[in-house]
Amino acid sequence: MPSKKSVRKCFSRRGLLRKLVNTHTKGEKVHSSPTCRGSESPAPIMMMIQEEEKICPAVQAISSNIDILIKTRYLTTPEYAILLYLSLMLEKHTNKIINQDGTNATVTDIANFLNKDRGNTGRNITHLIEKGIIFQSKEGKERILFLNPEIAFFGEEEDAEKFDPVIVKLLLENDIIQKNGINFVWKVKLDKKTGLGKLVHRSKRKDK
Repeated sequence: MPSKKSVRKCFSRRGLLRKLVNTHTKGEKVHSSPTCRGSESPAPIMMMIQEEEKICPAVQAISSNIDILIKTRYLTTPEYAILLYLSLMLEKHTNKIINQDGTNATVTDIANFLNKDRGNTGRNITHLIEKGIIFQSKEGKERILFLNPEIAFFGEEEDAEKFDPVIVKLLLENDIIQKNGINFVWKVKLDKKTGLGKLVHRSKRKDK
């Protein structure tokens, strides 16, 4: 799992989060590519992670859904800042928030990663859980945190059809965003043929 220091480039097809990236990555530039309006492609913000001359899988942020969050003022600026960095701590397919060594990240781990106070970080994490951006579950006494895959996920574009059933179940049982009256363009649904979750466009959903 790459560290925030390894981020070298950000490419945004719609310029979303430009201000946040510029503010919270200490001057790293954002380069925009052509808009894909009218397309049913997720048109994700591509955060290319580069380490030692090698290009790793990217963080895919679902621009259409994030655009809705921005327009509805669903999150505060500090919450967006944490969301940006949490996207660099994701496990492939599960969207589990993990440390560089692959262990489950605690609030203290996240605060250390952000170089922020644990108390403020904990409050913002709690707010993100209450708003359905982060999910939590327990394995014994250990609390495990997951990022909502309808916001962002780690991997290639084809991994948008390979979400682990655990994160799909958490999302379907705790879809707080939809309960709050916000209808995303892209939703995760369980594919009965594969048993995996996948992003489905609103135009192809029966429950739109």
